Amino acid sequence: QRWKEFGVAQPKFHVCTNAEEIATAIHEIGFPCIVKPCMMWGSRGVSKVNNENDIAFATQFAMENARGARYIVEEFMSGTEVSIEGLFKDGKAYILAKADKELQQHDNYRVTIQINYEAALSPAILNEIDELVAKAGQAMGFESGALHAECMVTPEGVKMIEMAGRPGGGHIFGAIVEAVSGVSMPQALTQILLGENMDPSARFHRGACYKFFNAPEGIFQRIEKLEEASQMPGIVDIGFTMAEG
Repeated sequence: QRWKEFGVAQPKFHVCTNAEEIATAIHEIGFPCIVKPCMMWGSRGVSKVNNENDIAFATQFAMENARGARYIVEEFMSGTEVSIEGLFKDGKAYILAKADKELQQHDNYRVTIQINYEAALSPAILNEIDELVAKAGQAMGFESGALHAECMVTPEGVKMIEMAGRPGGGHIFGAIVEAVSGVSMPQALTQILLGENMDPSARFHRGACYKFFNAPEGIFQRIEKLEEASQMPGIVDIGFTMAEG
């Protein structure tokens, strides 16, 4: 809603509070569209609605995975999804890392399976992303702190998907941003919050690949040689959290 007020490019959307409002919004926006909780994480509760048959599932899925009773129905965007990490200092955005995302191919889900830094896009598009993310953060009142955002590069231009005043999750904050930009994001964020005089600009732009394991169907029994894998050339960090059984 803030982005709409400030003219930040984004998909058409409606904010809903119950199943009836979700159904009405879906028919107003049209198929395909996205239904998701206003507040959650890790793509939980987010699904694509292709036709009438998907509405009941998408509504229940969003409601079961929501923190609070607010939901978004938004226009589906096709294109390249880009993940952005950065910092705000004195109201100015410093973009440290941009990655294109490879998504799971499914009729209803789009969970990320690989994140590739630096995003394989033209300099003009990369600049457009920087400007859009800065504008989006300023519209939200970001002054000092971290930013994590997603946008979509569409045939009609770059559009925002979401943004939070926090670092990216997993290995992004503590390892990947520094590997690709030369800036220790935890250290830089701490210095900004302490009001120290420093420059959080990226020192360079290098490549990295954040890849997620896709286990075959079955019962997980054990993992072997994780320590050996962490010592392989080119590995920045590796982790495995699935519980046995």
